[in-house]
Amino acid sequence: RKLAEYSINNLLRPSIHFGVQAMALSEDRSSHQQELERLCPSARRAAAFAGVASGDGVPTRVAFRQEGTMWMKPGSPKPSPFTASQTIAVHEPAFAWNASFAMSRFLPAIWVEDSYNGSAGLLRVSMMCLSLAKKTGSDVDEGELYRYLAEIPWCPYALVHNPQLHTEEAPKGFRLSMKLNERKTICIDCEVDEAGRVLSVHTESRPYLKDDGTCVPMPWGGRFSEWTDVPAPNGKGVVTIPMAGEVQWDLPEGPYVYWRGRITAFNVLYDS
Repeated sequence: RKLAEYSINNLLRPSIHFGVQAMALSEDRSSHQQELERLCPSARRAAAFAGVASGDGVPTRVAFRQEGTMWMKPGSPKPSPFTASQTIAVHEPAFAWNASFAMSRFLPAIWVEDSYNGSAGLLRVSMMCLSLAKKTGSDVDEGELYRYLAEIPWCPYALVHNPQLHTEEAPKGFRLSMKLNERKTICIDCEVDEAGRVLSVHTESRPYLKDDGTCVPMPWGGRFSEWTDVPAPNGKGVVTIPMAGEVQWDLPEGPYVYWRGRITAFNVLYDS
């Protein structure tokens, strides 16, 4: 289905600044072919399905809006609805997710910022001008970089054009990896069907924040569905992305699905 079926128009250019300047874009076909050849076969199949294997019109980032629900704790009887905007960089590991949660009709909305700027992660919670929580540090850095890897299906251009990403064949598709720092590399397994759709992503060791404030590695992943063709501006091709997804932790007491959402607007952005 075409994106127009979702009544999506004129997503505003985001004001988020990633802090690491994007690589200069190259129109050289041989260079693009080299970028494709560094991918393993399953990753090349995913790039071809997404429509990003041709090299026509490489953007600097994508931007989209979401709506959905989150369960704040395992066993929560009622999820919290949210609306969010997000940008994901193509040439570097960077994203920013800004969400508004309507917790009660009697209280102002809760705002959540979840981001990675190329080297450091940030999780911040606020209400109006009041900061309720702020988390940084090595566990946050690692957790946010895992999120960047897991959301590559929403920014498939990065699969080809982010030189920090590495791929290798895995039993159900390909393994996507990137250096967190000089001492540690993190990776996530991507399940790919015969057509090239990335059906799910999974890792055994994303940091999980416990009630006592400590972090422990836990299995974590997500599933994608409802692939849709999105036309890029100025006739620069079509990108195919999943419009819906859900995310879960595999805790010792059982699966904990904590996020379900869908994209309501999507744009491909180019720097002049």
